[in-house]
Amino acid sequence: MSILSEALPKQSLTPLQQAAVERIELFTREMAKKGIYVRSAMELEFTIMDEKGEPLQLALKPERIKEAERYLQQKIPHHIQRFGYECVNPETGVIRSDIKYEVNVIDNENGVSSHYNPLAVAEVTAKLKDKTLAEMLSETTCLNSPYPCFPNFAAHPYPNPHPTTYDEREHNKQSAGLHVNVSLYDAKGHNLFAESLNLRDQCLKSMLEIQRDALLMMMPKQNSLSRVGLGKSGINLAVPVEIKLGYEKGQISTALRDHDSKDAVRIENRLPGADADPYVAMAVTMAALYETTQKHVHHTAAENRQALDNGQHFVDHEQTIDFARYDIPDTYPGVIERFRRATRLKTLLGEKLYSAVIDSAEREGAAR
Repeated sequence: MSILSEALPKQSLTPLQQAAVERIELFTREMAKKGIYVRSAMELEFTIMDEKGEPLQLALKPERIKEAERYLQQKIPHHIQRFGYECVNPETGVIRSDIKYEVNVIDNENGVSSHYNPLAVAEVTAKLKDKTLAEMLSETTCLNSPYPCFPNFAAHPYPNPHPTTYDEREHNKQSAGLHVNVSLYDAKGHNLFAESLNLRDQCLKSMLEIQRDALLMMMPKQNSLSRVGLGKSGINLAVPVEIKLGYEKGQISTALRDHDSKDAVRIENRLPGADADPYVAMAVTMAALYETTQKHVHHTAAENRQALDNGQHFVDHEQTIDFARYDIPDTYPGVIERFRRATRLKTLLGEKLYSAVIDSAEREGAAR
């Protein structure tokens, strides 16, 4: 039972969210039958606006950020790992609130692999977007703002085609994402991505192929593609510009990260924008893991385990994996058309979720 079952009941979900929840539950249940459990985390980036929709510029002290972090941890215990910021003025050391903030939501309610609950991570993130972050910003004890301020989850929050001032140009560079981190564990708590390179690489291959076809689930608005345009123009070097694998963050859709610890080996889906729905982003990320685990028999190689025990790197940062690279379409209709042609994805997601994604996209297109 999720800790948010009462705060965010299923009947409050949209048809799209409900379909995604059902798929997350199915993926979790079927992988558990094989003794495989998904541990997950989400990094939710956002900007802060005033009541007119303009970027709020405050001189914040680090202790205010800590107060905000404590506020969130009290609101949603166990799941909030960190509330942070993305930019500090190097000359003054002051946090620039007109840039972006980040909340890390982790799958850490009890730390037992058999109880990892990726659905709870999606629920918490949805709650943050829907209500909790706005509540936090309304508390003057958090950011000490003399003005009303609101969170903004647009993937490209300050689109200005003709910036003239320095601040406008700086704002134009900003983007916000919703990054989904996942790893697989067995019932004994062993990270399977660290112990089976074959399983890990097959999950990576599936992730990249699904990202190619499921862009619509992670870039639900034209604004999301504007964010990608930042990276393609070279303005923002942290925005994914093509679907490919890397070993740290950069202009890539998928990162393989380890922090030199076998417990930390994970795949990071960096493609979703901050405007992506957390349930949908989690469902499409888990789809790659589910697809792989249904056809892959896990074997732990003794020599591989020995290498890990000897303290070698768990991710070979110099390794080149020959995965295909895919371009991201420049237009929203192109993203929709790619999704419509993805028969493999339709089977994997199920008719209900697949149709709900298209219905949502068509409503978004009609509203533009």
